[in-house]
Amino acid sequence: MGRVNGSEVITIERFIMEQERLYPEATGELSNLLYDLCLAAKIISRHVRRAGLSDILGAAGAVNVSGDLQQKLDLFANETVRNSVQHTGRVCVTASEEDPEPVPVPPNKAGKYVVLYDPLDGSMNIDVNVSIGTIFSIHKRATKKTARRAWRTVSRWGRSRSRRGTSCTGRVRC
Repeated sequence: MGRVNGSEVITIERFIMEQERLYPEATGELSNLLYDLCLAAKIISRHVRRAGLSDILGAAGAVNVSGDLQQKLDLFANETVRNSVQHTGRVCVTASEEDPEPVPVPPNKAGKYVVLYDPLDGSMNIDVNVSIGTIFSIHKRATKKTARRAWRTVSRWGRSRSRRGTSCTGRVRC
């Protein structure tokens, strides 16, 4: 195994697999959802690094549900996260501060998790070279009725949280 400054390198895949092994009842579904989010973070990071070379910097002209001016990168990141998790069969609802309402997954592709996320936290500061990143929270679906009901059960914060995390992007260390 490679070493960095005398310590062993641990990849995200290795970390997730080691954590999964601690729970014999784990099916791997949550691990795969975390991989999906990692892929989205890598795609977003690549676009952020190249943002000055393409027409993806600046305001998009709309306001999100938090009252912030949406940036073009916000919209790109939002679509990237949603598209990376929505068609896998692992998620039933996604909700983002960039969307006015939660977005249910088609019933034939709905899974047992709800993903809440801020696709690009700190995007208003990208021009001043501050760290930005994706913040997410994964909840287990509490009911099998409908996506709308699944969203209502999760909207009671703190009771069903499975995992949460942040991916950092930018030139400044997180």
